[in-house]
Amino acid sequence: MFVIWRRPDGYHGARPEDFRVIDVKGDAVLWLHKNDRDWYPFQVSGGWQDEDQTIKINRFANLLDRGPSDWVQTLVTMFHDSPFDDPHEFSEDLETWMDTLRQCIKGDQWAREFVETVFVEIHSKLEASKGDFTNAVKN
Repeated sequence: MFVIWRRPDGYHGARPEDFRVIDVKGDAVLWLHKNDRDWYPFQVSGGWQDEDQTIKINRFANLLDRGPSDWVQTLVTMFHDSPFDDPHEFSEDLETWMDTLRQCIKGDQWAREFVETVFVEIHSKLEASKGDFTNAVKN
């Protein structure tokens, strides 16, 4: 398995107006496609079974400029669609998954650093949402 970043230039013939740009920690900005939120900006490759992972990481990337309630709602929805009954186990599995993805980043040095920066920010938002997510699921 490996994770690649799909550069915005030339993505399915997209034009600059097809994207929204968000600031990510540090000097990075992330271009997010306004309509294609499941398949852009990252791709997890390795086989057909990785399509769900691509969708999941891209949904998180598209939440980076959203508020805490959007993160909690997304996590609650994902939890109810998961095989887990315990929100703590779900959160631990999500953390393990993120760690695995971070080890599988491919590309040149700049691209790997960029993706790592985005993944660190996603991880930070997930951590910040964990308590409210757990409370929302238990109530």
